[in-house]
Amino acid sequence: MLRRRLNGFLPPVLAANRLCATSPPPSSGPKANGNVGGSKAPHASGPGNGNPSAEKKLPPDSAGEGSGASGTGGTGQVKKPGVRAADVLKGKPVPKSFEAFYKRTFLARLPIARTPSQAVAQAYEMSPEERILLLEIDVMERRNGQMRLFLFLTTLLGGVVGLRYYLAMRSFNEDVSDYATVVVDVPNHRAAYLNSNGRLIGSRNFIDYRAFEAECDPSKDVLVSFPTYYPWVPMMLLCLLPLLALLHTSYSGSGKVIAQIAKSEAMEKSRFNFKRETSIMTRLDDVAGLTEAKHEVIEVIDFLKNPERYRRLGAKLPKGVLLDGPPGVGKTLLAKAVAGEAMVPFVSCSGSEFEEVYVGVGAQRVRELFKQAHQCKPCVVFVDEIDAFGRKRKSDSGGGSSRGTLNAFLSELDGFKDATGIIVLAATNRADILDNALTRSGRFDRKITLEKPTLKDRVAIAKVHLKPLVLEPGTTLDSTSEAVAALTPGCSGADIFNICNEAAIQAARESKEYVALPHFHKAVERILMGLEKSAVKLSASERERVAYHEAGHVVLSWFQELTDPVIKTTIVPRGSHTTGSTQRLPQTIYISTQERLMQNMIARFGGFVVEQHFFNDISSTAAEDLQNITNMARQVICTYGMDPESIGHFGYELDSDTAIQKPFGPAKEDALDRSIQHLLDAALLEAQKLLAKHLTEVRVVAGMLVKQETLTAQDLWLLLGDRPNMTKEFRSYLEN
Repeated sequence: MLRRRLNGFLPPVLAANRLCATSPPPSSGPKANGNVGGSKAPHASGPGNGNPSAEKKLPPDSAGEGSGASGTGGTGQVKKPGVRAADVLKGKPVPKSFEAFYKRTFLARLPIARTPSQAVAQAYEMSPEERILLLEIDVMERRNGQMRLFLFLTTLLGGVVGLRYYLAMRSFNEDVSDYATVVVDVPNHRAAYLNSNGRLIGSRNFIDYRAFEAECDPSKDVLVSFPTYYPWVPMMLLCLLPLLALLHTSYSGSGKVIAQIAKSEAMEKSRFNFKRETSIMTRLDDVAGLTEAKHEVIEVIDFLKNPERYRRLGAKLPKGVLLDGPPGVGKTLLAKAVAGEAMVPFVSCSGSEFEEVYVGVGAQRVRELFKQAHQCKPCVVFVDEIDAFGRKRKSDSGGGSSRGTLNAFLSELDGFKDATGIIVLAATNRADILDNALTRSGRFDRKITLEKPTLKDRVAIAKVHLKPLVLEPGTTLDSTSEAVAALTPGCSGADIFNICNEAAIQAARESKEYVALPHFHKAVERILMGLEKSAVKLSASERERVAYHEAGHVVLSWFQELTDPVIKTTIVPRGSHTTGSTQRLPQTIYISTQERLMQNMIARFGGFVVEQHFFNDISSTAAEDLQNITNMARQVICTYGMDPESIGHFGYELDSDTAIQKPFGPAKEDALDRSIQHLLDAALLEAQKLLAKHLTEVRVVAGMLVKQETLTAQDLWLLLGDRPNMTKEFRSYLEN
């Protein structure tokens, strides 16, 4: 086969030369046998092609090996002396690729190689092209042999499996009677019938083993087989271990490269990209209200726009501005307006973004934040909710993540290489819990406190949020803004926006073409008092009790001078209130007197004393009122120190964190408890006296609540008349 392949692959000239070279030398006649001793016979491959130079390349020890030697007497048998390739090639120039070719084992299998010396000489005379081609043919032969072996084994295995399947299917028979033993495989629901010699004669399947056992002949043997564990799966896996090792070796290099790429991508993703806005369209004119706060930040804006004016006088740009205020008052909007007015980039983030599971990530992100700030300065860096990592550090807190983040933030504030053009704005609603190192001068030089908007500010805020809405024809933006401002006492700017948006949604829900004032009323009820609980259905007796309870709150608040006026009361469950609720109009006050606090406690006792008077019993409805009254009394005595006759001039800040470490002993604690109880008894007595004066008003308000379920400020004013103190805000609310 090798000779046929060689003749097929070699070029014509090379094929002809190989055929001549492979022809056997003349060995017949006495002439051939007479060449004994030192006589030389022509080489088999030398003169075959007519080239005399071929004889010159013949090795000297290859002569005479075609005939008998050393007195063999012409027997014709070939004797193979021990000839080494090194001896044959000694002093000869080594052709190209000869060493690799000679090392191949298939060289000894060539049909032309009668002796090692002839094989070496024949291989030596081959051209490099012939040797390379023979090497390729050898590789192909090996591959074909492996493939033939694989196909043979696969065919053999398939035949064995097919034969077993054929035998199993041939033996499958539902009706077998001449059997001696039946072997039952319960897990597989299969039975095999054996004859007396133990040969398989049939098999069948069954569903219920008990029914199958009843069908079997009692005189025959029934053997039940149990599954036996054959570890063929672990053995197969064990056989695959060399293959897995080979695959691991083959792909180890590429796996390392992939791992390095994945690691670099993970490191790239770990770099936190903070939100950076280059073109801020928000201006100070877009910030309604906050008059004092805007005056404070105007100076900061001028620092960013005209730094040379201050640098010439030796002034330095403040490093940080702390914005403190309740949620929703416009801290983020004000910070964005500062960047918009100064026309500088705005880099913003939240304090919670610095906190991660892994320690050190927060500090790394702080450094990344200020690195981005240096790249785009002048700029404004805004950190919202800075109290997430800026809380006061305690001596026993250890080296936690928040502590490391705060230390990194402090070092970056003090470690600016060039602080010109970079200002940090931070917002929080708990400035009292911030670390002192964070709020000291040199870090946050300016502290701006934002309060909830007044009536005038609420009008301005409402105008901004009412502009996109389609208002009722015949109403103006100013009148609607005043009405919305009157409906939203104590609300923040975010609350007003939410109410305006909810009013528009309510109008769309009713398929209206415009937003009217009743929609704002419903929006206020939905936002401030919660959703109406339609699933809660009170009985008639419960409705009456709740109506009297709420009427007590209304009447005792209405006829006192220093209490907040009631603007709405209802017996419909809303939000967190499982029964009724009463809404009051917060007054703008900055100082609370002892008399004002006392009147508020009396008003909150209204529901309790009304139930006690009209029903001779109290219910769980008054539980929340009693808790609020107790907290107010504790604050009056402990915090404000408004009982100098009993406990002296004493004040103690109520704090749940330090409730265990009280700065007084048991005697002082007993005195405080007695003073608080005395204050509660006095407030309850005054509430009972005030109720006795207005029993008729309580009955009227309770009857209207049972009938209408909800009473507004206008309804209450028509029923009860003017309050002792008709404030400007309350009159404005009644007018709108």
